[in-house]
Amino acid sequence: MREAREEIGPLPASEMTGVHVRRAPGLTYSCYFATATPAAVRRWKPRLNWESDRAGFFHVDDPPEPLHQGMDEIMAVARQLTHSARR
Repeated sequence: MREAREEIGPLPASEMTGVHVRRAPGLTYSCYFATATPAAVRRWKPRLNWESDRAGFFHVDDPPEPLHQGMDEIMAVARQLTHSARR
């Protein structure tokens, strides 16, 4: 979460729902998943650093395009977590 705060500023009130580690040649990505209430999302004002062009929330079944390389795998994990939470 420290990395996210560095790139987009304070995070909205949210609940951690999972983590996924993806390894690629020479890189390891740790992707943290969280859910936030609609009210928390509306109040959120990102402060982007040089690493990000924009930030936002989207439904797991309707992500923005184009996605960064490797995001298909990450989105599959996000869908599993989302659908598990709904049960």
